[in-house]
Amino acid sequence: EDFVPVGRSLLLKWYRQQYPKGGDWLKLSSKRYGFFYLNKMTGETTFRPAQYEREQLAMYLQDTLKQVETLKESVQAQEEECRSTRLNLEDKTKDNKEKSEEVDTLKTQIK
Repeated sequence: EDFVPVGRSLLLKWYRQQYPKGGDWLKLSSKRYGFFYLNKMTGETTFRPAQYEREQLAMYLQDTLKQVETLKESVQAQEEECRSTRLNLEDKTKDNKEKSEEVDTLKTQIK
């Protein structure tokens, strides 16, 4: 009788150490019960996956949101680079046009 609470707390501690990520719920299986879900914080078990699936979905959505933010930052950096390149090209085009006009002026003066 004394072993059950100690064994249970040791087992939960082991699960928390082995699976530190992934929320509070783990999907496990046994030959006797098949698939079930264990809350590694409280020791609660259930055959209904609702909480487990909500946690998995929440983590997936958080990861997706991080990816979107990273892509957004990348796009903003690329847009800034494009703006800078465009301004540089516009300046060079303006310089080339001015030089072309100078050359034309010199040509007419030589004739």
